This record gives sequence, structure tokens and C-alpha cells, in this order.
Amino acid sequence: MSDRDQPEIVRNDERGRFELAEEPGKGYLDFRLAEGQLTLTYTEVSDDLEGQGVGGALVRSALDHAEAEGLTIVPECGFVASWLDRHPDRAAELDIATP
Repeated sequence: MSDRDQPEIVRNDERGRFELAEEPGKGYLDFRLAEGQLTLTYTEVSDDLEGQGVGGALVRSALDHAEAEGLTIVPECGFVASWLDRHPDRAAELDIATP
């Protein structure tokens, strides 16, 4: 999936999640923000969108946000931890704490 094919992700502070802009219930990544840490807790992608890069787009959006804000990332979500393991170059650029 190229960058231009990436779904639009928005940060919804009211619900504490990064989510698909057009269909928020079909893809989201829950988070907590406290004391300079962005704790990523749970990722959900609907079955009809699975395998289309939505989960990765959610993670990238959260990581980009954390990096821009100088936040430490706490990957409590197994999907996020797995994504970071599969993308060591990106993980090396970030401040990541052990959950």
C-alpha cells in the first residue's frame, strides 16, 4: 500500500483513540496519554478491512504523533508491539518504554 492509498487517520481525544476518519468504528487504536507517555492499549480492525493496511496505518499515525510531541511510547497492545518488532528501523527512531 503506497502513502497515497493510506486511509485517513484522526486522533479522537474524547474517545482516547486514533481512528479511521470516515468509519471510526471499523478501525481504531485506543490510547492513554499521561505524564509524557502515550500508552497504546488496543487495536481493532473490522473483518472487512483486515489485510488492507489499516492496522499499520493506525500504528504509524500514533507513532508519528508521539514523535512530534516528544512522548514516550508504551506498547501495551500486542499488535503494536508486533508491528514495532517487524519495523526495527522505525522503532529505533522512537522513545519506547517497556509496558
